[in-house]
Amino acid sequence: MMIEQIEYGSAEGLLSALMPWAERKKMQGYIFRGVTKSEYPLLPSALRRESFWQKAAAYRPAKPVEELHRLAQYAAEYHLIREFYKLANGCGLPVPLSPTLRQRLSRNYDFVAYQPTADESYWLPNELLEGAALAQHYGIPTRLLDWSYDPFVALYFASQVLDDNEGALALWALHADNVYWEEVITPGIRLKFVTPHYSGNPNIAAQQGVFTHWPMHQVRFNGDVERAIEELGRPIDRRPLDELLFEVYEEKLKGVIKKPILYKMILPAAEAQVLREHLLRLGYGPSRIFPGYSGVAHQVLSVTSRSAASKSNGASED
Repeated sequence: MMIEQIEYGSAEGLLSALMPWAERKKMQGYIFRGVTKSEYPLLPSALRRESFWQKAAAYRPAKPVEELHRLAQYAAEYHLIREFYKLANGCGLPVPLSPTLRQRLSRNYDFVAYQPTADESYWLPNELLEGAALAQHYGIPTRLLDWSYDPFVALYFASQVLDDNEGALALWALHADNVYWEEVITPGIRLKFVTPHYSGNPNIAAQQGVFTHWPMHQVRFNGDVERAIEELGRPIDRRPLDELLFEVYEEKLKGVIKKPILYKMILPAAEAQVLREHLLRLGYGPSRIFPGYSGVAHQVLSVTSRSAASKSNGASED
């Protein structure tokens, strides 16, 4: 079994399953991702077609049909990361060392970094991952997917539902250790784990952030123009991470893996407020997740508003 889905009826039940002394399963070696709606796919922001092109409007192709053109997608992704890197660097903010990004930073545009190559390569290339991770954390859409080493941090984000009367939230748990060892024993899983530098970035340090990346084959060009154009015109693979892992599992790992690679823990949205209150008591409030004055103010105001709502409800019942 590659994915195990577990439904919990209460916030207490879900939290208890994640405690170090929980008997049902141990969570060592896992990373976690919380989503406010259980139906949200494990899909990085750059591959969510509509929202990506809204944010990358400045690099949107003139003709909508060209959005399927892989080079246009690569170009938009790269220029968003590059502009973030360039502006942050210009403001004196710490940025990762990246020869690819810095080599032509003095130019307004860089049309070289994402072009087809003669050798086999992948997008995103390893050399861009640190810069992409920093940009991703601050809202730039990339091919990276946000996770946390801390399950309660992931639950904090899952609990921020807009409507707690409908649907369900979810906590994904990915067995990173298992994926790594299966990659060594049975090559085929291309999944990469990117842990950015925490120094100088209090938010990502507090959130124990880590990213996953499933690199895609970049278009090769060895002089055959027609074939290169044909490859560039193929649709972009927008499958979510669980589908990509499942494909490799079915082909190469079935019968080898002894435990699920992924857990999906589901909780009714009606339990979100209770979950937030328990997390706050455990020390996982805005002041911890977003260190600094804004996080403290957010926590004070959110606690105050919940207290006022509770008193209002009590008065109406009387």
